[in-house]
Amino acid sequence: MKIIVNKEDMKTAVTKVIGAVSAKSVISAIEGILLKSFGNTLFLAGYDLEMGITATIPASVEREGEVIFPAKLLLEMLTRLDSENVFFDMDDKCMCTIVGGKTQYNIIGINAEEFPDLPSVSVDNAVTLSQGEVRDMIAQTFFAIAQNEQRPVHMGSKFDIKNGYFNLISVDGFRMAVCRRKIEGDEKKSFVVPRKTLNELMKILSDDYDEKMSINISKKHIIFEIENYTVISRLLEGDFIDYERAIPSSWETEVRINRRIFIECFERVNIITEEKLINPVKLTFRDNSVQIECTTAVGKIKESLPAKIEGKDIEIGFNNRYLLDALKNCKNDEVIVCLNSPESSAKIIPPDSDDYTMLVLPMRLNKYE
Repeated sequence: MKIIVNKEDMKTAVTKVIGAVSAKSVISAIEGILLKSFGNTLFLAGYDLEMGITATIPASVEREGEVIFPAKLLLEMLTRLDSENVFFDMDDKCMCTIVGGKTQYNIIGINAEEFPDLPSVSVDNAVTLSQGEVRDMIAQTFFAIAQNEQRPVHMGSKFDIKNGYFNLISVDGFRMAVCRRKIEGDEKKSFVVPRKTLNELMKILSDDYDEKMSINISKKHIIFEIENYTVISRLLEGDFIDYERAIPSSWETEVRINRRIFIECFERVNIITEEKLINPVKLTFRDNSVQIECTTAVGKIKESLPAKIEGKDIEIGFNNRYLLDALKNCKNDEVIVCLNSPESSAKIIPPDSDDYTMLVLPMRLNKYE
């Protein structure tokens, strides 16, 4: 292989592809990035056997070839080379010469034949979506993805496409976040994408709502195609929560409150809370005000906020961090908190919209008082 590439183009591609490279493995090939040159293109791929990311960038190719190059080393070199372009030359023993400006490296690569095959997925039934919209939906639901392995299927987000809507759902046993957007077409697909894949996907997706991406699904894998990048991932298997049944359709108390003021109050509560010792925050809704109280080993806090309340008075306890996460991921100026009882989940929604729904389980107050 003998090529010349733009340094910044390659650095950008490596920065994104490296997200799928194994940090430590008995298989040395998956700790590297596959480089393959052909035509006027350089192809890059990382694959940890669970997720793969590929990229293509323009290159001046004098001699085609392929090699696996140590991923972290490649990124460090590209970061520190002081040149506009980088020259790669590899011999038949995988000895790579890399030149940028006045700097030359000689690095031993790995034979490309040792790189595992990436999964293939049929492109016959692709779904086209907005990059910016998908990115926003993942960002707004990511916080609620489970991080323990008690229910492995909940360690990802469910994509539920049906009836002209794209629904994205995350749940961790204590809270649930659901984003909903209207889309064109009548496709019907349902699958669960792992947390790690979604995290890397957000680094590649544009925030432009006019930019498109496509999704291709097989029984066990999915491919996201985003301009010159692809993200390939296994899907999570198992019975995901029936999110539609979990969302209450009616409630006895409805509270409309300024989201920013609510957030600032809970951030003040955070000052006296300890992460390892979870003390509930007691909220009392009555007379168009919300009274917030919390007692911890550090001290006490008590505060009252104005709100518009319809329905019966209610006193309920919550984990402060769970409420904060829910409120911070809603983008509206105001939120509506829907309540039924001290033992039932609170439903948090934006006013006049069903695009975003959050559920937060309460905490029992009598155990701590």
